[in-house]
Amino acid sequence: MTTQENAYSTTGNDSVVYLANYWNTAEFNVFGDGGGTQADFNKGTSLTVQIDVKNGRKVAPVCQENDGTTAKTNNLALGPCTASRGTTPSVSFTESLGK
Repeated sequence: MTTQENAYSTTGNDSVVYLANYWNTAEFNVFGDGGGTQADFNKGTSLTVQIDVKNGRKVAPVCQENDGTTAKTNNLALGPCTASRGTTPSVSFTESLGK
């Protein structure tokens, strides 16, 4: 995550909570603050989201468009989702609001 002043990241060993055998889904976006609210962006806004998968495999993850786990939304139009395989498989998509 980045802010105007700082960039933050975190990693941890699987031996702490042993999620590797069970965690098979990831979701990221910029949404409203809760309770089904919507984040409203200005015209001309464009966001690109990329989720990298580091699980020791080279198989492309699956894009599950419009399959979120929250009722929160934003006012951006969702572009195509692309899944890539390789050393660091990933999912990426762009959202935008025209000018």
